[in-house]
Amino acid sequence: RDHCVTGVQTCALPICSLFDGQQSVIMGVTSAVAGEGKSTIALHLAMSIAKNSFKKVCLIDLSLSRSTLADRLGVAGTTGVVDVLDGESNTVTTIQSDECKGFYFIPAGKDPENPNRIARSPYIAEVFAACRELYDVVVVELPSVASGNVLPIKPFIDAIMMVRSEEHTSELQSHSDLVCR
Repeated sequence: RDHCVTGVQTCALPICSLFDGQQSVIMGVTSAVAGEGKSTIALHLAMSIAKNSFKKVCLIDLSLSRSTLADRLGVAGTTGVVDVLDGESNTVTTIQSDECKGFYFIPAGKDPENPNRIARSPYIAEVFAACRELYDVVVVELPSVASGNVLPIKPFIDAIMMVRSEEHTSELQSHSDLVCR
């Protein structure tokens, strides 16, 4: 995965410059199926933009499945965006990085009992509106396309990056998942 991280670092600022002139941008990262590296790509994309610009960048774990980002960042066990979308909390936990200036993280919190319900939460619009007010760039780790939970979230996202691993997904499968959903 090291070559993927280098590739993300190389393309992070050109991707971000596509949205120059917009007040803020929300970019989703998804994959056809779980296990293709979208967590790694989303994390390194957000951190690369924060490290190499003066932008406030927030990474949101909205994968709606087994969260790995909170473990990687050492903040497992905190409340998060899933708790808010499920109506169990009124505030979103936001962690500011001491090591990467301008980088913020909103963990998933609990694993959702019903990911389909969370993806269709009436609170989702409020969460994304608040993020647009607070951050220049928001990178969202989305669920995999195969889960069926990207489409309800898509209207709040400005751009979506599709991560594909040749080990997990054929090109034909990636294309058909996007077209058929």
